[in-house]
Amino acid sequence: LTVLLTFIGSHAAQKITGRSVAFDPNRTLGVYFSLMFMFFAGICAMAFAHFKCSDNPNSLSTLTKDQSITCYEDDWNGMLVIAVLSLLLYVFGFGLLFLYVAVTAPRYFKTYSYRMRWSFLFIKFRPDVWWWSLMFTAKGVVMNLGFTFLTSGLGQCFWIMGVQAVYSFGVSLFMPWRHCLTNHLDIYITLCLLIVLGLLANRSSQGLVPDP
Repeated sequence: LTVLLTFIGSHAAQKITGRSVAFDPNRTLGVYFSLMFMFFAGICAMAFAHFKCSDNPNSLSTLTKDQSITCYEDDWNGMLVIAVLSLLLYVFGFGLLFLYVAVTAPRYFKTYSYRMRWSFLFIKFRPDVWWWSLMFTAKGVVMNLGFTFLTSGLGQCFWIMGVQAVYSFGVSLFMPWRHCLTNHLDIYITLCLLIVLGLLANRSSQGLVPDP
């Protein structure tokens, strides 16, 4: 909404002042979609939040974000339609859009409007690994998907470790970033995260960390 209002305001300012201050439509769309791409993992987390339930000693599952809501009962069912629509629009909708753009990039990237609108998906990566932005979207979806059927803290730790390990292996195999140092930094950060998750999993297996 902010991007749309800014775009409309720029065109209104151009008509009032007569100066060329109106935003280019392709660049404006590029800004909007780049924001969606940047926060895609967080958007997935919010979209999947309704399906993340945790077990309780009374054999009932409650919503992880709000323990007062029992999963699969009236209050939970009342929000199910909105949750499904959020998944369809923000997760699968934008995910499939980014997939389509990456697949069609070799054909349309020579078009000026296409580059202005979608260059943020490719500019950070080497030309022969132009599709690596899809790994970010896939990682955001797969990582949050595990929390919908894994209710124990230990299982969730292992799930995140598995996803991060596959991603780190992909980075070491393809070296997708344009700068070599960025590839090494990406691998180093992921390895640090794996170490932390391994320690948490070890403590959880000893019963020192309660399940969420």
